[in-house]
Amino acid sequence: MNTHQLKLTFKYLTWTMLIIVGMIMIIQWTAIPDIIGIHINLSGNIDRYDSKVSIIVIWFIVVIIQLLYTFDYRLKSGGFNTDIFKKYPLFYHTIYFICIICISSFFIVRILC
Repeated sequence: MNTHQLKLTFKYLTWTMLIIVGMIMIIQWTAIPDIIGIHINLSGNIDRYDSKVSIIVIWFIVVIIQLLYTFDYRLKSGGFNTDIFKKYPLFYHTIYFICIICISSFFIVRILC
């Protein structure tokens, strides 16, 4: 599998995961408590709470980031080193995909638990 095919595969998988998470949010919306725990400390205790609307805001932020990724948005500022991503494209796409998996897992756990 070449880099272009891998990139397309990651894009399709991440969009699929975001759509599934969005559908779970819509289906489970009435079952989600109005106040949810959004941060767990190292002891395993919830130490920060917020309204359930916060998960929608975070989901939209992730969708915007995914749109930028899908359309290959590149940062033009000198503060971001894109050379490593050009040299190791598999690394870039794999790290991005792992991040989306982690964020999607967070949403599913927050929605269903």
